[in-house]
This record gives sequence, C-alpha cells and structure tokens, in this order.
Amino acid sequence: AEIGSLVALASRCPGDEVYLLGTAGLARWSQDGPSQIVYLASLEQRVSRSLLVGVAVGLVLIAILIAMAAFVYRKYRRGPPRRWSITDGLVGVTTFVIIQGGSQLVLLAVWGVSVEDPLGLLISFLAGALTACGWLALRMRQSGLEAKDIGLHLRGDLFRELGWGVLAVLPAWLLVAGTVFVAEWIGLPSFLYTQEAAAAFMTQHEWPALLAVTFIGVVLAPLVEEILFRGFLLTAIRRRWGSVPAVLVTAALFGAIHIEGMLTVGALGFAFAVLTLWRRSLVPSIVAHAMINGASLLILFLA
Repeated sequence: AEIGSLVALASRCPGDEVYLLGTAGLARWSQDGPSQIVYLASLEQRVSRSLLVGVAVGLVLIAILIAMAAFVYRKYRRGPPRRWSITDGLVGVTTFVIIQGGSQLVLLAVWGVSVEDPLGLLISFLAGALTACGWLALRMRQSGLEAKDIGLHLRGDLFRELGWGVLAVLPAWLLVAGTVFVAEWIGLPSFLYTQEAAAAFMTQHEWPALLAVTFIGVVLAPLVEEILFRGFLLTAIRRRWGSVPAVLVTAALFGAIHIEGMLTVGALGFAFAVLTLWRRSLVPSIVAHAMINGASLLILFLA
C-alpha cells in the first residue's frame, strides 16, 4: 500500500526516473516503463523484536484499561443503568482491532509467527472477536438489551431470510464493481480498492493454511463483523442520529479498519447496512457476507 501511494505520487514529479524510499522498502518509477519494487523489507526485518513486544503490550494494556474503566464507572455510577450508546459500539469495534493487532504482534515477537501466517491470523482474530463480543455482551446485559434488539433474530421464515441474503449478493457485487470503476476512472491508488494482501494468503497451498483462511473469511468474519458493525454499532447510531447517518458511518468505519481496499469494503458495508435495516435482521447480511467472501476466496485460489 505504501509503495503504491509513493509510486502514484512520483508520477506527478518531474524527471524521467524517480526513486522512492519508505519504511517498507525502495521503489523505482520510470516514465518510460512500469514501476518496480527494488527492495521490499518484511515487517520482521523492519522492526526490532523489543519494539514489537512493547507495542503489543501497550495495545493489550490499553484494552484492559478501557475494560477496567468501564467496569469501575458502571459499578460506582449513581442512578439508573446507562442506556446503550454509540460509545459502547465504538469501544467494541476498537477493542476488536486493538486485541487482534496486539495478538499478531505478540505472536510475531514471542513465537516468531509471521503476520502473513494464516494460523496466526486465525488465533489473533479469535482473540479480538472473543474480547470484543464479551465486552458487548456485558454491556447488553447491563443496559437491558436483548438479542433481537441488535438483529439477532428471524423476522420471519428462516428460508426466506436466507433467500434474501442470497439475492443481495448480486446487488452488492454490482456496487463493488461500480466503486472500482469510479476509483480507476478518477485515478485513485489501487490499494484503496484492491486487497493484494488478502490475495497473497491464497497463494499458500498447504491445506491447514487454506482451511484457516477459509474459516476466517466464510464463518468468523461474517458472524463477528456483522454483529459488531450492523448489530451493535448500526443500532446505536440509528437510535441517536437516524438511518442514513447510521448506514454511512458504519460503512466508512467498516472500510477504514480493513485499510487495504477500504473503498470496496466500505461499499460492501453500505450494502450490508441497508440490507440489515430493511430486513430488521442480521441473518440476510451474514449470509450475503459469507457468500461474497467465499466466492472471492475461491476466485483467488483458482487464479
């Protein structure tokens, strides 16, 4: 992503050839030929182990302090229980990101598990998901929310809701395709609408690695991300600001936490949010999310 941004910047610089040095490596842009990565350093080579340990411990401590502060505030605060708020949803999403990132750094610094290792990604994803969902479940209990209040229920017949999820795949794909077309037409850096890092996972043909990536993409990610973004966060923002801000804000945050391909992921977040509000259930969006992820992984594997 960094190299892509710098090469895009170099294309507007004077001269026939430009060299670009960043934290990720060295790139060369030539006016007469394609850009070329001269040297690409992995995260393990760029950052010392002691720094990784420090950052990982810091992130975990931040998450622990957030949880402790929330517990103390809830225990000693006078008055009736605090209602579910936008802050609760944001804390859940932030906790998920922090714990997942901190777990990846701990695995790398202590056991040498690369951040590109699918099994390491599975462990870190589970750590972030369990922590965030645990916190949000606690807040639900404290604020008197039920599962149906965040869309964890069936509006009607199960097969009908599954069918709406399947039918939503095509419009969501068309929205993503339109986003890519506009981004390319404007000339935006490709990392904003492509996910090359995700594609790299599918180049590993060891079955444990492929199963880990598939389990994350088809099972864990749809469940956890839909509950966090379209369940807790969308519900809270909609209650406070209305449906349109809720859709736009959750879509933007959903794209932002993925960083790479944030525009296309944000477009999917928009589609899933609209589907959730329309059906008043998370089931269709979970199904659509799982099918799109599964189809994407299959295409990358076959390619």
